[in-house]
Amino acid sequence: MRGCDQASSRVFHEAGHIIHEDVRKIGQPGNLIAAFCDMVEPVVASGDGDSAVSAIYPHLQKPSNTEKPSTPTLPS
Repeated sequence: MRGCDQASSRVFHEAGHIIHEDVRKIGQPGNLIAAFCDMVEPVVASGDGDSAVSAIYPHLQKPSNTEKPSTPTLPS
């Protein structure tokens, strides 16, 4: 599992460099979300991204399997 954590950390680190360069060059986020998703998607899809996400955003927690996610209701 340690290798997965290292791979996840490296992906987030590289995404940070892309985002930083994008902001530095054009003075705004630009393709910030696209760049981040392109870097992180393969790791998350392989199941290795959970630990990296947890490390960066510790306040985000996955609901347990017994909890049902709340479904927003649209006003009628």
